[in-house]
Amino acid sequence: MTLKSMTGFARADGVHGNISWFWEVRSVNGRSLDVRLRLPSGLERLEAGARSLCQEKLARGNCTISLGIKREAGQTEIKLNEAALEQAFAVAERARALTELRRRVSIRCLACGVWWRRRSPRRARRSKRR
Repeated sequence: MTLKSMTGFARADGVHGNISWFWEVRSVNGRSLDVRLRLPSGLERLEAGARSLCQEKLARGNCTISLGIKREAGQTEIKLNEAALEQAFAVAERARALTELRRRVSIRCLACGVWWRRRSPRRARRSKRR
């Protein structure tokens, strides 16, 4: 059943492991259907499904849908993406070879982006004076 007009509010929340979440939906009457979604960064892929579900169930109105997610502190596990790290090293080594730099590429160089910078003549002169 498609609703023709709706003014309302709904909230649902839950917990999964160390993550708590909530969905909030607010709607007021409107001439046409206007759906606005507020999703956390990285969860944009949920937008299409939520939007199509609203279009199936609502005929008109201004509808705002929000998703909030909160992680408990101290529960984050860091994982190493070895394939991405190997690719970054390969690209950095190739760039070093093309620019004929003498230094080897290290993790610190990749993180800071300093492996490709050459000293400017002005900086070199200043360091010799010290």
